[in-house]
Amino acid sequence: MAQPVDAGRLERPRVDERDGYYVLKEKFRQGINPQEKVKIKTEPMKLFMENGIEELAKLSMEEIDKEKSSKDDIDVRLKWLGLLHRRKHRRKH
Repeated sequence: MAQPVDAGRLERPRVDERDGYYVLKEKFRQGINPQEKVKIKTEPMKLFMENGIEELAKLSMEEIDKEKSSKDDIDVRLKWLGLLHRRKHRRKH
């Protein structure tokens, strides 16, 4: 037997336009993973369109690691653009 569907889930559209991009409306964001939250907060394409990649390239890894927004850019938004990196894993003895 089919389960009833919450009427709120059927609402259209589920997105708002922001700065030329479509973003999921706030009330539909419950339960999304942390990577999606980062992408909603700061559009990944802006790294490419607004020279954000060049700005990140000027920073040392120590500077990037100090700021959560820079770490999110490296760990989430660059991957979304198809640019992958590997962090050095330091062993603690």
